[in-house]
Amino acid sequence: MGLANLMLKHYYGDYTLTFYSDIIVLLSVTLIISSYVLSPLKVHTRLSLIIPDITALYLVLVSKNLTIGLGQDLTEGTFITFLQMRGKRAVFLVFILINVILPYVFFILLSLLIFYLSNFFSSIVYTDFTSYYIYSTGGNLVLTLLLKRPLRSFFIGNLLNVSVIFMSLTQYHVPVSTLLGLSFYGISYVLFLRMQL
Repeated sequence: MGLANLMLKHYYGDYTLTFYSDIIVLLSVTLIISSYVLSPLKVHTRLSLIIPDITALYLVLVSKNLTIGLGQDLTEGTFITFLQMRGKRAVFLVFILINVILPYVFFILLSLLIFYLSNFFSSIVYTDFTSYYIYSTGGNLVLTLLLKRPLRSFFIGNLLNVSVIFMSLTQYHVPVSTLLGLSFYGISYVLFLRMQL
């Protein structure tokens, strides 16, 4: 069994991805319905009111694996199993691929399908969602690697997820949150390489 398969089974189990798909469908349909309810407003105004809330709700699911999963593995020492299979860089890359990129791609593809079936097209959904997603997952990863405690990092990380809603009130939220998120990933990479287990 390879490293990616082991991490998939460890972090997602059997039914987590189906649960993710249920939540994505629910959030996408909610976005479409609320967009049509607020129809007198411009499309950009409608979506800028709705997207941060949906992103914060979805990030609670994603941050569960980032904070509670990784934090528990670090405190119990079970993360050493992954490090024995490959080097630190490969383990970090596979961890990011499975716990950050896989849920992101899953959300984008499934919501694209739902938007296509309902004749609802707007690229701002994915631009805003991507910037908030990068910011929040990067911040959660840095918090988990610094605190190394699952529940503390989960609750503080969820405050970071809620800050996405307040960040959306500023005019330059997309470039700022994207740059902050990418810098969080750089910091977390350095922290992960220097971490003693």
